[in-house]
Amino acid sequence: MTINRIETAPGIAVRHQRAETVLVRGSRVEQPTTVDELVAAVGRAAREGATIRPAGAGTALTGLAEGPAVTVDVSRMRGLVAIDGEARTATFLAGTTVDEAIRTLARYKAALVGAPALGDATLAGALAVGAHGFGPREGTFSANVAGATLVTPNGALTPVSASRNAELWPAVRLSLGALGVVAEVTVRIRPIAELRTSRKRRDIDALVRDLAEARAKTDHYRVD
Repeated sequence: MTINRIETAPGIAVRHQRAETVLVRGSRVEQPTTVDELVAAVGRAAREGATIRPAGAGTALTGLAEGPAVTVDVSRMRGLVAIDGEARTATFLAGTTVDEAIRTLARYKAALVGAPALGDATLAGALAVGAHGFGPREGTFSANVAGATLVTPNGALTPVSASRNAELWPAVRLSLGALGVVAEVTVRIRPIAELRTSRKRRDIDALVRDLAEARAKTDHYRVD
């Protein structure tokens, strides 16, 4: 079966945010499945002088990818690339969702540090927007990412971390897609652990009064 990796149908770009109201009007949507295909897609758009807009799972609340452009949809780039137990890191393709990464790591008895709250977000998207989870001690997901590989607008494959192309690293962790298209994300991992869950109903005054103390006593804290 042939998989069409370049879409030009007018409705294909709908769902670039959660309400499904944003339509990116551009010449096409590129849908690579590998890093090589991603490099080729960005290179094509660059040679055309087109604006390139990365897109993931379409879980954002606002239309970040809205506007005329060649959209590069990484949601078909999924899977584990490598895991390093000694360094406690794992590298995934950019379109791997948070839930997929969690399930994959569980097979290695490992867990994602700073896992974003939205399970169907892509790892690249979560990195680009500084997504957060429920762990008061863990910080945002971006703060716990160890590195990423970008395809920059000129088509170059660029590894970025605190030690490689370090001048780009702070920006990559909240890039909103402005620096290029993320190809791979290297996340920090830790040994998997069992947690005990408790639920409490609180009125708003008590919730606000006790919030700081409650967060300090828990590994994960959520208000519904």
